[in-house]
Amino acid sequence: MQRSLSLPISIVGVTLPYVAFAELNGYFNGLLYELNPGLFWAVDAFFNVVFPALGFWFLVRFAGVRPARYGLAFPPPLPKELFGASIFFATILFAAYFIPARVVWAWSGYPSPYFSYGQVVPSGFARGPIVLYLALTAGIIESVIYIGLPWLLWRHLFGPNTRSSLFVWSSSAVFASVHWEQGAHGVIGAFVFGYVACRLYQRIADLWPIVGAHIAVDLVAFW
Repeated sequence: MQRSLSLPISIVGVTLPYVAFAELNGYFNGLLYELNPGLFWAVDAFFNVVFPALGFWFLVRFAGVRPARYGLAFPPPLPKELFGASIFFATILFAAYFIPARVVWAWSGYPSPYFSYGQVVPSGFARGPIVLYLALTAGIIESVIYIGLPWLLWRHLFGPNTRSSLFVWSSSAVFASVHWEQGAHGVIGAFVFGYVACRLYQRIADLWPIVGAHIAVDLVAFW
């Protein structure tokens, strides 16, 4: 009889490697793209599509953690309202990111980022598919890795009403830290974005509108 892994070990085992890579890839993304754009996109697809997909499968197979437990029930609880809720939340999250980011960017003299995905988005026919890929992977994977799974772990360890604010601050800080290569304005914008997204998720207990909103914001940002 197969034994299932504990929920904390499983979630940490899936999220920690992804976060570690996200912290490090700012050091080599630009160099990798200059070396070989095809290799850059292959590495990006592995860590933002293949690796997370394997992680989510691992959670189901060995820990019994299905997507519904971290906010992605299928079908969505309110499918008819999903599009409208996503657009509404996108408006909030767009302001949460771009207003503080632009203020800090202007205040600091408009410095160039160490690396930004906007620097590698091509023009022409390939622009649309690449922007869609970036928005989808960021919207889905980041919402799960930085909000859905950590909040499930937090509730499992401490309960839903124990220091929930500490979770929001911690999750937002980690999310902001993986955007360090964008500069101070990117870090501040990501922190406020993460904070608001976490609060929204805690309030509605449904990650689908957060995912949809994140995708919408990134479609605008990357285009």
